[in-house]
Amino acid sequence: MTGFKTPKNIDEAYAMAAAAKPELDRIGQAIADSIGCEFIAAPLKSRERAEQKLNTKYRGDMTQLNDLARCRIICDTLEQAAMIQKAVHEKMTPAREVDRLETPNERGYRDLKFVLPVNGTLVEMQVQLRDFAAADKITHVQYEKIRELTAAAKDRPLTEREQKEISIREKLCQRTYRNAALAYNARTTGKKLKMADGRVAVMKKRSIER
Repeated sequence: MTGFKTPKNIDEAYAMAAAAKPELDRIGQAIADSIGCEFIAAPLKSRERAEQKLNTKYRGDMTQLNDLARCRIICDTLEQAAMIQKAVHEKMTPAREVDRLETPNERGYRDLKFVLPVNGTLVEMQVQLRDFAAADKITHVQYEKIRELTAAAKDRPLTEREQKEISIREKLCQRTYRNAALAYNARTTGKKLKMADGRVAVMKKRSIER
């Protein structure tokens, strides 16, 4: 990628990420403080997970490994998320931006991610609504199990039992994220999230599926 040094190997990638991390955290903390949001200085991505993604999802392409250094900003409203987005663009030009707040992924997950140029390398800043940050604590275990099942079957087709278990865990994640969206809509007095069918739905907190 023009203007950025592509690391020769994963060791160099980690060295570059570690050097950029303090500046990323400084920028993220300043933005969070200016808007009144929570800043989380996440640790560098684990070596095991990074190598797994590099060898499977990225097929050895080092230019795709741009989330070794990352941070999170947790906000309470879509309005705050928009303010963070504006602040990021005022400070720098993102190399990439993925906005899944309005249009979630197939699991119903929503966030806003920036791949940012910091100290000659690329790093990641994630913006989450508080409801989805809480949902992550539930779905993380499911994702880990799904990855474990698919990794075990990398050289063979998934068995019927494995497919069924993955499907059950995927549906649990979808339900958890749907409930997070409903919980957000129930509590906010501002802009609400649209559901998959394009409508805005609100459910009383005591009625949200568990």
